[in-house]
Amino acid sequence: MIKKFVYCSMICCWLLPCVVLAGTVYTVSGNAVEQSMMTDGLKQKFYDIEMEAFLKKEAAIKQSLFDEQVLAEVKKTGRNEEEIIFSLLGIKKPTDKELNAWYESNKARIPYPYEQVKGQIIQILTQDQVAKKKQDYVEKLMKKKKIKIALVSPKSPVLKISSTGYPSKGKKGAKIKIVEFADYYCPHCKEAFESFKKIMKKYSKKVELTFMDFPIRGESSHVIARGAYCAGQQGKFWQYHEEAFNGQSNLSDKSPSNFAMKLKLDQN
Repeated sequence: MIKKFVYCSMICCWLLPCVVLAGTVYTVSGNAVEQSMMTDGLKQKFYDIEMEAFLKKEAAIKQSLFDEQVLAEVKKTGRNEEEIIFSLLGIKKPTDKELNAWYESNKARIPYPYEQVKGQIIQILTQDQVAKKKQDYVEKLMKKKKIKIALVSPKSPVLKISSTGYPSKGKKGAKIKIVEFADYYCPHCKEAFESFKKIMKKYSKKVELTFMDFPIRGESSHVIARGAYCAGQQGKFWQYHEEAFNGQSNLSDKSPSNFAMKLKLDQN
């Protein structure tokens, strides 16, 4: 069985609320339609909803564990809650250098002088510290007290993707197949491109990577994608692919012609 992993940067979902029997999502003229019988799109939407609920429950449990620790320390020491939180997490007051650096990097959208908003900046930077350090603190607490959250993570659906005819590299017919949907203008896709390069360098004999153009950032994205297709017709898709992502910051409607010239392709 081939396992397929899909990379994509956009998720949207809606909820179909009717559950009549265990495993049944809805009925048609008395005939049950189970979750396993739903379309791939609906299976994915259900999974997204269930995963969102799972993560919210998990976050609520971890917050409760943290609150219990804070309350216990308040009762034990008599100090106020904020002092306890700062003490438990090792929160330090932001320095003037950090405050000024934050103000300078955000000055374009702040219509007030530094001194007038300094107090708010302190709050923002302090809250950022709390958010980052709280997660590490709770993880260590759970390990120390051997706390295990008994929630069951939803199982992601297995989706069928027809990738015949799309550019692929790595081991053909490998047990692990990665199907990537991306836009050459998308910065997140550029990050994924860098990650996939490392994966294929290390596991090219065990993994097959297939690329599908997913131009979503306007007509310019379509122009670059069409160029990639044309390069593929001349056997140089992956070379074009590399040029496009490496030169993402300078992409324009002229880029396909420039890449074609560099790769010595037939521009017609």
